[in-house]
Amino acid sequence: MSNQAHIRIEDESVFLAVEDRRLDVGSLSDVYDLVGGESYTIEYDKRAASVPWVETDDDRTFTFEVREAMDGLPFGGGYAERVADASMEPTESGVPERTEVFADVLMQIWDSKGNPEELAEYHE
Repeated sequence: MSNQAHIRIEDESVFLAVEDRRLDVGSLSDVYDLVGGESYTIEYDKRAASVPWVETDDDRTFTFEVREAMDGLPFGGGYAERVADASMEPTESGVPERTEVFADVLMQIWDSKGNPEELAEYHE
């Protein structure tokens, strides 16, 4: 997947779309299970929470809906390659390896809070 991919969701299926190609990632319910539910919470330290463009709750957290955050999100470079390289064969947990890799990378992106150094290993 050398071009920029975007995450797409149709019905309950998650996939990466590049132009007219589609790479199945797995079911939305499996992604929810792997990221901890239908919503995801990012925690900020006191300093990061004080910048004007970060809107957090009183406890310095930001919670968002996973489906809304994923659908249409650009997902290119090393991220897409890592997911594409994973098999759709189920792991011991019963979830496809590709779905597990996708969820792991997605959480790394979210948890990095925009810090490119934290993402260097995924985006080569």
